[in-house]
Amino acid sequence: MDGSYKSRHMDYPLGEPEHPFKRDQVDLKIFSLVEPVSGKERATKIRNMIDGIAQVSVRSPLELVQD
Repeated sequence: MDGSYKSRHMDYPLGEPEHPFKRDQVDLKIFSLVEPVSGKERATKIRNMIDGIAQVSVRSPLELVQD
């Protein structure tokens, strides 16, 4: 270590409307978090539900995350 450092500035963090996630980033995040715990089938259902979130009731997401 020579005491130097690098700095970067990001106007809008990833996930903000001005810097949205791309489709492959959304899939990677969902599957990396859900699949190890709940399996690929449930991760796929959650991803699909998120895709149509405007058309589902509040009950649908809760049913997918409860055991």
